[in-house]
Amino acid sequence: MPTGVGLTYAALLDADLGPLRAAAERWQRVRDALAEMYATARHDMAGRALGADWRGRNADVTRPFVVATGRGFAAGHEQAHAVHSVLDRLHADLTRQQAALREVAETAAARGVYIDPAGEVHPQEDRALTLTGAQTLGAPLSEGVVAAMEEVRDRIRQHLRLAAECDRLASGALTELAERSGPDGRNAFAASPFADAGEAYAELLTGDAEAFARLARREDLTERDLEAMNRLLALHAENPLFAAHLVDTLGMDAYLRLPDRVDRAADGDGQTSAALREGLGTALSASLAPAGDMSSAPPGSEAFEAWLATPEGRAYRERYDAFHEAGARELFRGPDWERTADGRVGYDAAFDLLDASRLPIDDQFFHQTADHLIALEREQPGIWNDDRFVTTREDGRPLPGWADPREPENDLVDRLLGIGAHSNPQAVTAFFDPGRPEGEAHLDYFIGQGPAARHVADAPGIFRLGEPTPPGPGLQAALEAAATGLPPGDPPPQGVARTHTEAQRAVAEAVWNAFAEDYTASDDVSEIHPPRIADGEPFADLRPALGNIAADYMRDVQRELTGVGPDVPEGAAVDFDMVGPMLSDIGTDPEGYAAVTAANEATTYVAIDQAVHGDWESRQERRTAVADAVVPGAQIAGLMTDARATAVYERHIAAQEDYNATVDQVHVWTDRALSIAIDAPLAERFPVAGEAAGVLRGVLTDQIFATLERDDSATAAMQRSREYSASRDYFREQFVTGAVNDAFDRGGVPEEHRTVVTDGAALQADASFNDGIANVHGEG
Repeated sequence: MPTGVGLTYAALLDADLGPLRAAAERWQRVRDALAEMYATARHDMAGRALGADWRGRNADVTRPFVVATGRGFAAGHEQAHAVHSVLDRLHADLTRQQAALREVAETAAARGVYIDPAGEVHPQEDRALTLTGAQTLGAPLSEGVVAAMEEVRDRIRQHLRLAAECDRLASGALTELAERSGPDGRNAFAASPFADAGEAYAELLTGDAEAFARLARREDLTERDLEAMNRLLALHAENPLFAAHLVDTLGMDAYLRLPDRVDRAADGDGQTSAALREGLGTALSASLAPAGDMSSAPPGSEAFEAWLATPEGRAYRERYDAFHEAGARELFRGPDWERTADGRVGYDAAFDLLDASRLPIDDQFFHQTADHLIALEREQPGIWNDDRFVTTREDGRPLPGWADPREPENDLVDRLLGIGAHSNPQAVTAFFDPGRPEGEAHLDYFIGQGPAARHVADAPGIFRLGEPTPPGPGLQAALEAAATGLPPGDPPPQGVARTHTEAQRAVAEAVWNAFAEDYTASDDVSEIHPPRIADGEPFADLRPALGNIAADYMRDVQRELTGVGPDVPEGAAVDFDMVGPMLSDIGTDPEGYAAVTAANEATTYVAIDQAVHGDWESRQERRTAVADAVVPGAQIAGLMTDARATAVYERHIAAQEDYNATVDQVHVWTDRALSIAIDAPLAERFPVAGEAAGVLRGVLTDQIFATLERDDSATAAMQRSREYSASRDYFREQFVTGAVNDAFDRGGVPEEHRTVVTDGAALQADASFNDGIANVHGEG
């Protein structure tokens, strides 16, 4: 098997690791034999040689030789133990990477990706097309296939890189052991320089970290320096020992300045800069990852404090403190005699790196840092208002200015929330989990209305009580990720029937109901205000995230709106309040409208199939069950159609073209809904992966786009009368009737039931579509 950085896809995938396992086992036997020989030499030979009853010239000459021989056996045992440890660990590491690579290969086809023998990725439907070609041409592939190809390529590279690092470390350790034995083998029983593979690897890793630091300290970085630094990061950036030693050796200030120096040295080579930023970000992430996680050792717990008292914990604490000390400083102004307009602080550079990291941000570090930044802005409201980023006039001269308090790039808390949302949704879920005291406090701070809520600051130290800080893109992404468990915009894992965790459900319910309270009636006129997510209100930008949460919990939304809906496993239901009015406002946002529409139709399609295939004794029972399954989906369809028309013609807050969702977006929302709605009893009719699932997604995508087109045909007159005949007729005749007929076409149901069931579903679709519109306007 080729080794080192030249390790190939085919070599790792097909490697026979049996000989390596056998070699490790042979060295284990050698180790055990030498241990026995050492014990014999020490207790029998050396013991007798050193005994008082052996005297004379022969004893004086022989005794040192016997003692030296015993020491040789001891050294031999040390060497054999080290060799066995290195080989055993190498076998375990390569086995793990090989298994991971095989899992990538086995699941690629289900995602529409073909991997050729060289490890290059292609679309299944056009195996001659390369990834570069697909990225450049765009058509005829969907964005979803291109994204899947990119992910498969990245995972292949990752596992090959990690396997190569394991091989390199093992080779280095064995080379060191051989050199200690001498070139001719005469010192074969020299003492081992390492106790085991871990000690050997540690020495090699710290050596590479110091080599990187020596390069980074050079005043003028050359192209060759950048290449060498890139190689070291490609090999080791994810290794915590290498990362910690590198950051500590360079110092946090120098480390955070390094990406800018790399950009200048790369001189326009964006690929080199991007690769080094990714590597530096990955190493920074790895260096700031405490032991354990939020479930076993949350910051402040006894377990976490006990770990901080260990040598590793003390080193982390010093590194963490250095991160915040450097984070608060302006690192890019330059000396007083040549100060620049670049007012970025260390946090700005650090968050750029963490955003580029291959590793997810650690959950404990995320909690610690978010709470630290919140404490800073509580102490000094408006702390993020300074415009730290260089802007220029048309003539290129610097134009520093005072920042808009709502400018996202200046808000470091918001930036960190966004990094967590896209990198580690589980960490963000724990951060907002209302089942934890701090989680409830975080929700109150970001979306609450009391004095403890986050308020707009006009200037450092001055803020407006009663006016909450509008949600930046980071908070929007974080609330969505915390409730769904998925990074915003990402499809669900392929081939997995998805369920929400208890914490995710608690976050979804708390976030939704915090805004639902705005729709409840009050006898006190002073407490009557427009809903905070309504257009022009502080949290209007949160409507897309709330729409994505509603889409991910569509079964609960349908049930809460109408009192009927798809079954939800016991204990897994979420109680959403004021669903109709909330959806009506969410639907005025193009993304919120499209997410809810796509998920509603996917969920309703599955519910209709489930009702058609139920164990009913008569056609009337089947007709009633199917009609009930249509009710919630039809009401939401009517409600969304009206919300879109209201946004365009009454409120003038969006244009028709704003509602043009992409194929990729519809695929994501459809896949998410299907991954939740399809459970075990439906798995045979609706596989969650493979060709059949692709066909189903295609059918639903066509129907969803047809719905969007019909809603696009609504006129101002229709909006005034709330009579959307084209949308209602399509929903009844094409979507509902089509879903019923598709279910019958799958077989297993009496054909004589088809007509009466289809007619009943169509009638119910008409009535419920109109009910959805009437209810939200108080006409139902």
